[in-house]
Amino acid sequence: MLQRKVLCSLALFAFVTSAGVVCASAARGATIAGQDALAAATTWSEVKQLPGGSDFWPVLPQFNLGLEAGPLPVAEAVQLYDYVGPDAERAGAEIDSTVVVLGNSAQAQAAYARYSRVDDRGRTIAGPRVDASQWRYSRKTSGKLTELTLRWRIGQAVGRVALIDRKPWTASTLAGLFRPVSQRTRALLAGHLHAPALSAPEAALLPSSRAAPWRVVGTTSVPAAAWAVEDSSHNPQQTLRTLQRDGLGTLLTRTYRPGNVPQNDVSVVLFRFASPSGASSWVQSFINDAKRKGGLHPGLTGKRSAFEEGSKGSYFELQFARGPFVGDVFCAAPFGKTSSACEGITRRLAERWYSALPHR
Repeated sequence: MLQRKVLCSLALFAFVTSAGVVCASAARGATIAGQDALAAATTWSEVKQLPGGSDFWPVLPQFNLGLEAGPLPVAEAVQLYDYVGPDAERAGAEIDSTVVVLGNSAQAQAAYARYSRVDDRGRTIAGPRVDASQWRYSRKTSGKLTELTLRWRIGQAVGRVALIDRKPWTASTLAGLFRPVSQRTRALLAGHLHAPALSAPEAALLPSSRAAPWRVVGTTSVPAAAWAVEDSSHNPQQTLRTLQRDGLGTLLTRTYRPGNVPQNDVSVVLFRFASPSGASSWVQSFINDAKRKGGLHPGLTGKRSAFEEGSKGSYFELQFARGPFVGDVFCAAPFGKTSSACEGITRRLAERWYSALPHR
């Protein structure tokens, strides 16, 4: 019920790169967006089929176009699933599924080699054959956790599936998780896989191009559990119960890449509660937290709003309530130093978005 956790996942050391810009795909005349790459990644229903898989919940997807050196990918998405179960010894466990589409097979081969060098910190292990042009299984230790990775390439796409846990997962489990990813990736490259589009009323609730005049790198709808995992209260089960009690089932999220602040991104999340009271109740926790930290001025975003800055300017986040809606605007550099310009960017976007949202 407070702000987002600032995540720096183990996926960073694999290849968190891009996502969501609509570009030409391998199939002539087709396009691939970041949310399409996300649609090819491991799904929550597939995770739930694993033994104990219901203890892993999705986090907000990562769309990070242009935040890594090398050729600019066509599209990319990272979907993480965090362990939320009762075993404290497994704290930090996660499942990672990443799909990156490059401009051509040569670029994908080079990316596969580059990312594989990261895996060289671990040791290669045997595993089942998979439906891919190239693949490699590896294992390495990450503190108390073991990271088991299947790195893969299919044509001009590369990716990985990883299990990071104290539980002794096997290469066969990775191969099983990858099987539907492989099928969807081939469909993606053939132009046959596209993420479901938001409905027109849903899309109208997100910031307009005037409010956010930047490149969109990913837009999608996610289950409320994704916020519950990232919420800084560190009690995902209680957070999810609160959201569901107030009528929230899904969230809308969009990520932008502001051209004037390289290496920084801006993301918005829209909460749609059943009533204005539910929205006000939710945002109050954020307001209280911002007051304790000596928050920034939230600008023209109504009386039910607050704006806070992370330690040493690591992030800027503004949350407001308007009618049954809560808007959250977040600006940070996921893999570098956050620009001080993020403060003004966050406030201006929140003001424009607030003024455009219906108040009932």
